Amino acid sequence: MKKNANGNRYWLLTIFTELGNHALSLFFIFLVFMLLWNVPQINDLILVINQGNHWLNVPIFYAVLIVFAFLISHIQNFFNPDAEETDSVQFDVNSTFEEEELPSLFRISRDAKERWLEEQHRQGDATYLENQFEESQTGYIKRMLPKMLGTIFLLIAAFGVNETYGAVHCEKIISTWWLSGAVVLLVVSLNKNVARIIREVFSKIPKSKHLPLALAIGCFLLIVLLGTMNEGDGTKDIAYLFISMLLLSMLFLLIVTSYDPYILWVKNVIGFRLIMFLLIFTFLLYLVLVAAPWVLSNRISPLDIVMVCVLGFFLVVNVFKFIGYRLRFKPLYLILIAVGVLVSVITANRGKNSHYEVPLVKTKFEAEDRMHLDIFINRWVDDRRSLIAEHDSINPFPIILVSAEGGGSRAGLWSMLVQSYLYHRNPMYFDTYLFSISGASGGGVGNNMFYTQAYMKSENKSSVGFTYGKSHKDSLKYRASTIFNKDFLSTSVASLLGRDLFKNVTNLGDFKDRGKLLEIEWERAFNRVFKYDDSVNPLGQSYLELRPKMEDGRIKPLLITNTTHLQSGQRAVISPVNPQLDTLNMGVFMDLLDSIPTRGKTLKRSTAMSLNARFPYISAVGKVRGVGQFADAGYYDNIGGSVTYRLQKALQKRLAEDDTLNGKFRIRNLIITNYAPAWNEKSNFCDADSDSPFENINYRSQLIAPALTIWNATFAHPIEMERTLLDTMIVRSRRRPIGKSGEVVITPVIPLGRFLSMDAARSMEASLDSVSKTLDNLIPSHK
Repeated sequence: MKKNANGNRYWLLTIFTELGNHALSLFFIFLVFMLLWNVPQINDLILVINQGNHWLNVPIFYAVLIVFAFLISHIQNFFNPDAEETDSVQFDVNSTFEEEELPSLFRISRDAKERWLEEQHRQGDATYLENQFEESQTGYIKRMLPKMLGTIFLLIAAFGVNETYGAVHCEKIISTWWLSGAVVLLVVSLNKNVARIIREVFSKIPKSKHLPLALAIGCFLLIVLLGTMNEGDGTKDIAYLFISMLLLSMLFLLIVTSYDPYILWVKNVIGFRLIMFLLIFTFLLYLVLVAAPWVLSNRISPLDIVMVCVLGFFLVVNVFKFIGYRLRFKPLYLILIAVGVLVSVITANRGKNSHYEVPLVKTKFEAEDRMHLDIFINRWVDDRRSLIAEHDSINPFPIILVSAEGGGSRAGLWSMLVQSYLYHRNPMYFDTYLFSISGASGGGVGNNMFYTQAYMKSENKSSVGFTYGKSHKDSLKYRASTIFNKDFLSTSVASLLGRDLFKNVTNLGDFKDRGKLLEIEWERAFNRVFKYDDSVNPLGQSYLELRPKMEDGRIKPLLITNTTHLQSGQRAVISPVNPQLDTLNMGVFMDLLDSIPTRGKTLKRSTAMSLNARFPYISAVGKVRGVGQFADAGYYDNIGGSVTYRLQKALQKRLAEDDTLNGKFRIRNLIITNYAPAWNEKSNFCDADSDSPFENINYRSQLIAPALTIWNATFAHPIEMERTLLDTMIVRSRRRPIGKSGEVVITPVIPLGRFLSMDAARSMEASLDSVSKTLDNLIPSHK
């Protein structure tokens, strides 16, 4: 009895000691916490899991969570299979079950109490006298702690949805302190005496014997009911998802901690088979994603793919851990992880490692053959001189310079929609009024897609317009919406947590990295919508193929694609004209095309788009051999405004030299944005801007402060550019309500990642309608 007394006295110390046996599970719980609570891209995926095919996406998400929670609550039994310590004189675990409980990947383990109850049943006592079971405080903690960890895992996932709801709607469904309270309650319940008191309290409730079963059935039915109430809306559906995940946490806790005979029967007869089926199913999904990361793209939610990959990685690490236990060498998995990290660092530093090296394509036009920027500006002004001369100070000729902010597919679609609208209003927008386009990240992707199709139409190489002749499926009007209504994220995530990770460690195999796969997805989406075959593939051609040419009747506008040089932190420009002689303006940037040492080869357009939009860690940093590595343009300037500003200065200098044009033109800066001020920390979904940007400051922990500083600094640049550039016209994307079937009107959430649902695309088009009057004032309508 003294031993039991000591166990009760030091129960909290025993908990911390026992947590050491669950270190791997704790790491993955923390990893999921960081993903669902602190990674903006993953938060975006939570917003859209209920949009689209939610009848498939949500069950897969729940399946992964259930398997994860089950493994957390049972995995340690595979490594410590000995029966739990017990004081029961009726149950000799060493003689009866020692052989049966040897670790196996194909047998569900049962805790000491379940085995005791089963032995009672074998001996003919069918009453399952649960209260007669005795064990020490230490044995109780060993039995119950992993079950509490599985429950805490599910609660963390549920409250991750609550955090996302708060970020979008400016207030949480319930306070996060409820999570803290729940965790404290679960930890306190690990004290055997407290647990006994709780059981005694519940035993006084009439018919309490089967209360866990009734509650479990109620939780299950409510989860199903909430699933039927999905409308594809970003407000109610996220709330329903949060509530159903709380119910899932309660259901899991009831099942793993209850010893009701009916629950035990369901768990042993149905639950085990269900869990094994889900485990095998999810692991096979992971293996499929490792072999072919693109297979499930646009078929299931990107959030499902993220969670499947994390679960798959958890299983792989535990398999190595299991092998170590079988070989009686427990540190095996830790040694393998350490060696893997070391080898990956060595592999990355090897100069011959070409896995993340960007592809180069053949070009007949070398970088040194490009016209210089001043020649381009002279030609652009000369070609429009007669048109400018027809105007006056009351009705000046508009000269448009575009800057497009980053922000994933949302930014790409918004930039392409705005410019498609202008082109549709007046095709002279591209050939006559547009001087330059610059941008970053997703905005740069939309810029390149718009520029490519406008150029091809100008050259009479395509007759496909930017709008559908009549509304497309689901009432889409613009072809850009069809392009970006795609999952451009899942392939990258599956590669990151699958074969790219394998390549990083082993350097074995020869296959396309996630950056190259993304380029292919962009090319195929563009070709499909604008009806190109693979032999044309405009995005797959040399970047210099579509450039301003002197032999054109009227020289085309200038598109600058931006990126950031990792080794120096410099802005690097991918420019179809030579900027180097403009030493006071564009000459200050790195000229990437001129830096490529391989003659006869250059970047293809989709590669330039990719280098412009490589945000961590979804996209790998791209390597240009002999030049360096390049990352997202947003690191330097997330709107491309620094380039636009310098182009504007060069243009102003040229126009000032011609007195005949004085007062007859007006330089307009069209700024295409997605965000509210970064430091305000009020979501732009709230449509509320404070007079003081520092009102209601959310102070951050030192753990995430450095990363958050980089994040906010990145997205603060557009605000600076709005204040720096002259004569700005700002068009910002907003959520707008759309109609669905019948009388239902919803306002979908529009995330800033690489996935947009059909409802989100339709909402973006509605947002375009709300700024149409502003855009109409930018250029005259087509006569």
